[in-house]
Amino acid sequence: MPEGPEIERLRDELLILENRRLQEVNFTPTALKYERYGEQHDRLNLIRGRILEKLERRGKYLIWWFESLPALNHFGMTGTWIVEETIGEAIDSMPSKYAKVILDFEGGVRAIFDDMRNFGRFQVYSSEQNMLEGVPRLKTLGVHGLQERFPQKQFEQLLDLTVNRNKPLGEALTSSRVVSDIGNMYKSEILFVAKLNPTTTATQLSPTEKRRLGRAIRLVLERAYKNGGVTVEDLQFSSGGEQPSEIHYVYGRKDLPCPSCRSPIERFIQKQRSTYFCPKCQQLK
Repeated sequence: MPEGPEIERLRDELLILENRRLQEVNFTPTALKYERYGEQHDRLNLIRGRILEKLERRGKYLIWWFESLPALNHFGMTGTWIVEETIGEAIDSMPSKYAKVILDFEGGVRAIFDDMRNFGRFQVYSSEQNMLEGVPRLKTLGVHGLQERFPQKQFEQLLDLTVNRNKPLGEALTSSRVVSDIGNMYKSEILFVAKLNPTTTATQLSPTEKRRLGRAIRLVLERAYKNGGVTVEDLQFSSGGEQPSEIHYVYGRKDLPCPSCRSPIERFIQKQRSTYFCPKCQQLK
């Protein structure tokens, strides 16, 4: 599933659409097989002819602001946008069989929402209030990990709430109520950088460790964003060897050597999701 850095990169690529008028919008026949698109079909008239004033990311959601009207876009497991541009000519290429939404903008620019596994959404609302009522989760999103200055104090306050403080960090970090743009993959990477065991709870962390965790969140997400949605580190490893060529520290690397100490990476299931860690670098307190 695309996480914060991937969606932020997609948003960057879509910024060429801002301040353009939406001439036509359609759901494909494939999309209309699904109720969540079919029930939205008539609402597309609300945004036809309007100018896309802003593309906003909130956590793992992308909000398309057509003047005052929002369209909420969730990417599911495999959603992405493809932009086609033909200056002065009509676009007549056929979208892929996984295309769900087609947006045609003035100037011969088309944006296609492609979603192979069909878990994504593109929902049009009559107002921001209507959107917040329809998707209450938007009102409870935690800190934005990709902010230029990571909100450490707010992060610690959310982590220390009763509902979060006794959860293993491997579970708490994936709660959108704590950090809005972390998913399962970056959770493992962040805890490795912070040298914290995934089963440690917030109540077990010292003030220094909480600050280290905040710095790790910012570092991993920022580097992932800069590298197009992957995490690449340029640390000098204690083993003195070369950097690993793999794009992750621990995620998906079960039984492979830790990039720092060369111990085998371990994997276990945490809240029905895979968690990867180094048992030596991330010892349980």
